[in-house]
Parts: sequence; C-alpha cells; structure tokens
Amino acid sequence: MASPSPLRDDAWFANEPFCYLTTRGRVTGQPHRIEIWFALDGSTLYMLSGGRDRSDWVKNLRKTPQVTVELRGLVISGHGRIVDDPDEDEIARTLVHDKYA
Repeated sequence: MASPSPLRDDAWFANEPFCYLTTRGRVTGQPHRIEIWFALDGSTLYMLSGGRDRSDWVKNLRKTPQVTVELRGLVISGHGRIVDDPDEDEIARTLVHDKYA
C-alpha cells in the first residue's frame, strides 16, 4: 500500500508563509532554490511567478519538470507544470491571493 501524500494532510503547513522550491538550472544544470509563496488545493501546490515566463524558475521548469519543495524540514520531490488553462490559472491566483491578502 502506498503511503499517503503529505500534501493530503495540509493542516500542519497550509498556513506557513512560504516554502522553498528547487528547480534544475536550464543552463548550468545546478539546483536553483528560491523562497516562494504558495497555496494548496487538495494535493496540488500552486505558486505564482511575478515575472510570469521571465522568471528563472519558470524557464527551468519548462526545460526540466522535476522539482523539490521544502517546507518545515519536509522535502517533497515531484513534477512541476506550467498552468496554461485560464480557468485553472484563475483558481490558482484566487487561492494565493486569498491566502496572502
């Protein structure tokens, strides 16, 4: 039996102010770690890029979708993706806005 995703029990970290996202540098291949705001929806973490497609972490993600997210000492490996669907984009923006407003 697979162990439950730590993201499914969000009560312990949903209100944390930020997490750390690590992507793989598209040019150097080296880890690129940033502190970033996030919002949780089920087992999906949404993060917004202030620079949209100009942000390094977004460019890195487009090339290599493997990421790690660190929150309160827990490191979770996964696959990131760019949200292209306008409806999902609105959901993500609303969740992040509501969390930090």
